[in-house]
Amino acid sequence: MQIGASLASEGKHGLPLPAALYLAPRYGYSRGCEDPARRRAIALLERFAERLLAGQSRGGPYYFGSELTALDVYSAVALPGLGAFVAEGDVQPAFRAGFEWLANDLADHVPKALLDHRRLVFDRHLECPIQL
Repeated sequence: MQIGASLASEGKHGLPLPAALYLAPRYGYSRGCEDPARRRAIALLERFAERLLAGQSRGGPYYFGSELTALDVYSAVALPGLGAFVAEGDVQPAFRAGFEWLANDLADHVPKALLDHRRLVFDRHLECPIQL
């Protein structure tokens, strides 16, 4: 989605244009794949929310119940909106814009359960900003 947005807008949206041009062939980008990719991303967000709620029904706040797993951490840091957790200077401004663009594009499709889970994982287990 970010590659397509960048190519269509000459780098004004999505990734910086040089990054999009570099990544497009490496990720198998083809023109017109943005809408299917967006639908797939939305479906995955819904599926992750379903799995999270199933795990929480087993008595804990995480994907598999009461135990924190790698999935909980990965989900928390990869969720659209990552830019909000990255301190100024931790990410090049051009890439920050790409994260913000993606977050804005998907904002209406991120289930509240995933946002609540992300906040819980950061509050209990991760430092903000994320140290790479």
